Amino acid sequence: ALCVGVFLILIALRLAGVLIYEGVTFNSLGILLSPMAYVMYFGLAAVLTLRKLRMPGAVLISIILASALAHYLGLGAAGEQVEISDDMLSGIMKLDLGVILNPRALSVILVLFLVDFYGSVAKIVGLTRNINAVKKDGTLTRMKEALVLGTTSIITYVESAVGIAEGGRTGFTAVVCAVLMLLFIVLTPLVNLVPLIATTGALFWVGIHLFPSQSELKEYSKLDIAAVAIMIIGVILTFSIDRALLFGFLIYIAGLVFGNRYKEISKFMVISTILLLIGFLISG
Repeated sequence: ALCVGVFLILIALRLAGVLIYEGVTFNSLGILLSPMAYVMYFGLAAVLTLRKLRMPGAVLISIILASALAHYLGLGAAGEQVEISDDMLSGIMKLDLGVILNPRALSVILVLFLVDFYGSVAKIVGLTRNINAVKKDGTLTRMKEALVLGTTSIITYVESAVGIAEGGRTGFTAVVCAVLMLLFIVLTPLVNLVPLIATTGALFWVGIHLFPSQSELKEYSKLDIAAVAIMIIGVILTFSIDRALLFGFLIYIAGLVFGNRYKEISKFMVISTILLLIGFLISG
């Protein structure tokens, strides 16, 4: 959950130009005081204030307020404009499974599977941390069913944290969002009034919201803290959740081995680490 939160914060900082990445590799600090950074700071302050006042729809309102500031600062036209076109429906009935039979595609398929599957595992764990689906021991109810049937890797997004933070707790949340997005097609011009930079404050807040509480941190062992720290560093340096998982798993397994705690090593973690390592090596 902490790594997912850090990942969201990184997205916000990257969009605001506070952090500079070359592809997925961290390069340097950007500009802390710029129009884009001001919009992010304002959006974050707005959502914090509105949440403190228990205002319904605080995240959405903060985005609207940040959009107004972005337009005032001349950032309203930033990004590609959204418009209704035939391209929106161009992918319907165009599924081609023949690529699976191409040997040259096997490495690509493996990497995409590892990134999507293990990225989804991390997202599901992180996103469900504050809902009643999590048991007292920290495990998630019916996790296997969620991965196999309930939630495919195609639709597991960290942005779902916004809906959860606003009170969404069941799959009906996704149905409501789908219906509203469908109805919003006729209001497409309004989408262009919300620049991407206006969402960064909300993303930053959602990232913070996923951080563990002080009581939860007290339950972490030294090995847990070391593994989490390495994962956080991995997320920052690689802008990738799956690689952060690999680094964290390696450190955790190594800690158990050197601590003569072999019985605590899960076979599933070992298998996951091997698969993640294969994906890391194949992807270069």
